Amino acid sequence: MSWSKLFPDTIGQDGIKKQLAFHIRGFKATDIMPHLLFTAPRGCGKTHLAKAVARNLVKKGERKCKPLLEINCASLKNVRQLFNQVIIPYANNADVTLLFDECSELPRDIAMAMLTILNPNKDHRNTFAIEEYTVDFNFRQQTFIFCTTEGQKMFHALVDRLERIDLGEYENSHLGAIVKLGLDKGIVINKNALESVSRVLRGNARSAQKMAMKINQYCHAEKRKRFREVDWKKFSDQLSINPYGPV
Repeated sequence: MSWSKLFPDTIGQDGIKKQLAFHIRGFKATDIMPHLLFTAPRGCGKTHLAKAVARNLVKKGERKCKPLLEINCASLKNVRQLFNQVIIPYANNADVTLLFDECSELPRDIAMAMLTILNPNKDHRNTFAIEEYTVDFNFRQQTFIFCTTEGQKMFHALVDRLERIDLGEYENSHLGAIVKLGLDKGIVINKNALESVSRVLRGNARSAQKMAMKINQYCHAEKRKRFREVDWKKFSDQLSINPYGPV
């Protein structure tokens, strides 16, 4: 399957999608995925892409992807909590993708534990003992994905265990496509207006999604089906949007 078909709902980041497709093809042959680290500024789609990868992790002989468990790292206090509330009930001897969001917030003892858990070796598995438990991590079962906006704050030894995926800002054409995708059915945006909208989004995909929602509000309130350049001028004046982006 081509890289574009693996990510039908993801606009832009073509170089990154090609890189991820390489790893997904390897997974489909071996059931093993590298431990991925997605880094990007806020709103650039790192968690969206991480989840898109997870949806493609279908093991040989299976029809559905492995279950995805998303973990907010800011909610983790220590390694005991991680094992008691996440690893032992949901990941021990189970097929699962573990997505650690905002992983720069991981407590130090968890980051240190991850050094052992994710240590690379030819067997693609490790064990970790905590209190009376010894957990076997088999990377043909458990896949680890990490996301952060602040990669520079992560423990450097942990980063070395991971395959880093650095997302860039979106091109204006991709931002425009995201805006169009977010418009309600029946609402059309003119080319010139779309170009004006794209220029104020500062390379940010989340801003494009939020802009589409505001355009929907405007069009419904004004009873318009077509958003034109004249509408953009009125719209941007009402929301105090300057030529370089929202104030």
